Amino acid sequence: MINLSEKETREKYIDPILEEVGWREEYIKREVNSVTSDFKNNKYEFKKGFGKEEGRFIDYVLVYEDQSPIAIIEAKRFSLDPEKGTIQATTYQKDIESKKGIAIPIFLTNGKKWYIKEKGYPMREISGPFSQQSLKKKLDNVLRKKDISLIDIMQIPHITRLIEIGHFGHNDKKIITEKESEILLDIAKTLGTEELKTKQICVISKEELIKILNKYQVKNKEIIANDMIKNSKFWSQF
Repeated sequence: MINLSEKETREKYIDPILEEVGWREEYIKREVNSVTSDFKNNKYEFKKGFGKEEGRFIDYVLVYEDQSPIAIIEAKRFSLDPEKGTIQATTYQKDIESKKGIAIPIFLTNGKKWYIKEKGYPMREISGPFSQQSLKKKLDNVLRKKDISLIDIMQIPHITRLIEIGHFGHNDKKIITEKESEILLDIAKTLGTEELKTKQICVISKEELIKILNKYQVKNKEIIANDMIKNSKFWSQF
């Protein structure tokens, strides 16, 4: 078995692979302090390299052209199982999420094996790190999903269509429940229409919307009301 230190593993295996998939040095941040870095504004603090330092240090943070973080790499020496870094890397991911509002993907590697861990999904083995554009596309998809309403009616123009496909509340049901149908019909009635259009919902005040949701004992009614109004305002632009 090759006995390389973590530093040697990075230099001999990890850095060349990153270069191979198109990562330029200006978009690779090493030894990033996950505690003191201002990820929200894309400002990074690095390990100074001497004495005991406060914070937690991420082996690699991969960034986009605007310097926003789009992935973490947790490196292990060549002889170690890369999965040993899972807990450590998840802590870094949470540090970034608390400031940036999104959980970026984690790569775990010992130079020969690569794994990816994304929040909400099981870890899987991959052939190597993704390119900058692939990671940006993946993150954009996550952000789009994050903007979808808890009551997922953003792109469904009529209540009849919503009832047919049952997208209320991110469920897997084929048919919307009677209770959910009643809530939407109540919203339509408040609007003075039989045909509920997504872009119309922002006409209702938040208080009126919460009152309707409360009538049907909906949990998290304030969050759902905010989401519905936010998405309605978005679609009213078109």
